[in-house]
Amino acid sequence: MENFDHTVAEQEARPSTRNAVLTINAQGRITACNTEAQELLGWSSGCPDGIAATSVMPELPFSPNTPGYNLAFAVFNAANGIWMRQVALLKDGQKVLVDVALSSVVVKFRRYITLSMRIPIPAL
Repeated sequence: MENFDHTVAEQEARPSTRNAVLTINAQGRITACNTEAQELLGWSSGCPDGIAATSVMPELPFSPNTPGYNLAFAVFNAANGIWMRQVALLKDGQKVLVDVALSSVVVKFRRYITLSMRIPIPAL
């Protein structure tokens, strides 16, 4: 099993009442984020607009060359309504486990992907 720089116990010391959220365009680039995402990912100077979502969530199958697939992947997984356990890369290069849920939203006739992240909930 891969070693992670932050354990679930360390993450639980920083609880949030809201999910961390990234907004991603069809090309797989981050267009916005909330304060919780900035804090979770270590972005002290705001949301790095325009970077590839895969630079933060490398397990996502997004590519700038496949916008239709990117959107379809998000819509299909949103329909399942499940949280997926994934690895997130922090600004300082460390890795952290997060639970991720995808959805999509239309803003001004453009469809965007919303990626919600939360600290994993321990199994009972």
